[in-house]
Amino acid sequence: MSILNLIPSLTPADPGIPRGVAFNPPPPHMMADAIASVNAQMLQVPPGARGAIVAVGTYGPNGPAINAAIAVHGPFGTQIEGWIGKSWGQGINAEVKGIKVF
Repeated sequence: MSILNLIPSLTPADPGIPRGVAFNPPPPHMMADAIASVNAQMLQVPPGARGAIVAVGTYGPNGPAINAAIAVHGPFGTQIEGWIGKSWGQGINAEVKGIKVF
């Protein structure tokens, strides 16, 4: 698991401080559904835009959860540059939608 620490001091002695953001991809059995969710939402991104941060909903043990993908318009369609998520729950929730165009 790769972690990007957003705060300089992240030791176990720091109570209540978030431990950072994980950049884990979806597990293999969920990858096709995650990519389909990203592709469907990227249809809303204008052709002149570079890309978007795209919400990818999952079914977690405590209800819905959201991870994300960083996607761009590539020469052959949507290209996913990276994933933002720590755990991916028990499946992709295609009802969750959200994009931030850049």
